[in-house]
Amino acid sequence: MPRLTKEDRIVRQIIKEYGAQLDLRANPDVFVEIVRKYAVDLAGEDGGLPPGGVGPVGPALPQAPRIGDVLKEIQKLQRQVARLAKKIGE
Repeated sequence: MPRLTKEDRIVRQIIKEYGAQLDLRANPDVFVEIVRKYAVDLAGEDGGLPPGGVGPVGPALPQAPRIGDVLKEIQKLQRQVARLAKKIGE
């Protein structure tokens, strides 16, 4: 049997813990939990950076969003979805 990739193992762990299907409308917080729990493992030890150690030299490049920034935006969306779901349910 072929060896599983790291991604395959992580997917199996997520399925084991959360099930094969996720209802993000009912439980949007599950997505945030999964991202927090597995983002580092999926990105790798170096955070997904290319090998070398020195980034591009020259004019400053715009900052890529950090995981914390992404999670804050996800939480904002989560609150918006909850408000909309409440309105629809009324």
